[in-house]
Amino acid sequence: PQNPKTPLEWIKYLKWLKIVCDTPLILISEKPKYTIEDFELGKTVGQGAYGKVILGKVKSTGQVVAIKMVSQA
Repeated sequence: PQNPKTPLEWIKYLKWLKIVCDTPLILISEKPKYTIEDFELGKTVGQGAYGKVILGKVKSTGQVVAIKMVSQA
């Protein structure tokens, strides 16, 4: 496979690559799960009818992210 575009094409390509290179293959299938305690919260950058978007920083990595907070009404 060349130039994989979809997740399924990537999986097929990585399996092919493992066979060709004969090296162990590690696939990460899940995104990390976070709680609100994992972030330093910053200012609000947007607000709508169902919630707001605020800036945050992941405490463990320092990565700046946008956090969408949706009201549960």
